[in-house]
Amino acid sequence: MIRAHHEQWNGQGYPDHLKADQIPLAARLLSVVDAYLVMITERPYQHARAAAEALAELQRCAGTQFDPRVVETLIDLLQKTQEQQQRELMTVA
Repeated sequence: MIRAHHEQWNGQGYPDHLKADQIPLAARLLSVVDAYLVMITERPYQHARAAAEALAELQRCAGTQFDPRVVETLIDLLQKTQEQQQRELMTVA
């Protein structure tokens, strides 16, 4: 899995130039989550992006760099988590 997490959905990644479903699912998941976390985390060389901006970048790269189903699933999961947190806040208030 670790070896394949730099592969890209379109076959342009490395080290083996795997494409689409040739890339292990775990590596496709890791690739999307890692990219998202890198974008939203403050780094010495780069300011953190807003979550919405990071998600837009993932969507832009879905189908080329990233598995589009994995990107869609992450976005759905994050939206559902945010909605659940908002509902919980409303019941506490």
